Amino acid sequence: MTRGLNCSVCKNHCCGQSGVNAPIVLPIEIKNYKEEDLVVKDGITRIKRKEDGLCKFLSNDKQCTIYEKRPLECRLYPWIMRFDGTGVSLELHDGCEQKDQVNPFSISDIDFWKKFDKLPV
Repeated sequence: MTRGLNCSVCKNHCCGQSGVNAPIVLPIEIKNYKEEDLVVKDGITRIKRKEDGLCKFLSNDKQCTIYEKRPLECRLYPWIMRFDGTGVSLELHDGCEQKDQVNPFSISDIDFWKKFDKLPV
């Protein structure tokens, strides 16, 4: 999915900007977090933001402090999950500076599905 991207140049768009939705935490992932780290709105569980709007788990030096246990949505970035009330779809986030270099993928993409086997949930 993100083969060939240089993520080291990322400015942490999903976690380092206020006003951007916090990542969705799937029901199977909830056990990886403390209750006070999560917020539920409209039936969707997300990681709480700090007062400045940044991700609760983003350190002062812009590093993810839960990288090994980050939610699936963080792992999928620059793809983001959208709920429409009946299901989930993925769309490319406009905030990714390299989104033009992201190759489309299909659900048959073997490399994509292999990632699910490695999730620490």
